[in-house]
Amino acid sequence: MPPAGDFLIVVLGLLGPCLVAYSVSRPGWRRVVLSLTATLLAVAGTAMSTALNFAPQHAFAWATSHAMIAIGVGSMLAVLSAWLPSRAAAAVGLIVLTLMVTLVTLAPADPYFAISLQAWEQGRFIRFHGLAQWVGWFWPYAAVLHLLVVLARPARLPHATPPG
Repeated sequence: MPPAGDFLIVVLGLLGPCLVAYSVSRPGWRRVVLSLTATLLAVAGTAMSTALNFAPQHAFAWATSHAMIAIGVGSMLAVLSAWLPSRAAAAVGLIVLTLMVTLVTLAPADPYFAISLQAWEQGRFIRFHGLAQWVGWFWPYAAVLHLLVVLARPARLPHATPPG
């Protein structure tokens, strides 16, 4: 995949879960905190995964300038979208997740995947790896289903007053 594709996958991979969370939360500063927390969890989770797969000294080998810029752009887009109405966040989230799944599907296989998979399957993390793989496969589709349900619900009018 060209670098622009990798960049876009990282941006969408951070923005997508934030928009799913925004679909059930009120616009405002709480969403900003939510998006910054999501960014920290993404960085920590990636570092932990890399450390478990390739040894602790390589925990941040993935943190190239290209990847960090993509994380910054994704985080900035998530913060900027924190004031979207919930239904708009759900609609944008649906587009973001669809594009992300499409790009990930088109991405070539990771050359290190076979090596790390063999180590995990032979070691003590086999059940954890299997669970993580299933979650990785199905969470975007569950999120898309959730967003479709949010968008299918009738819109509530804020502060509607009865006539009279």
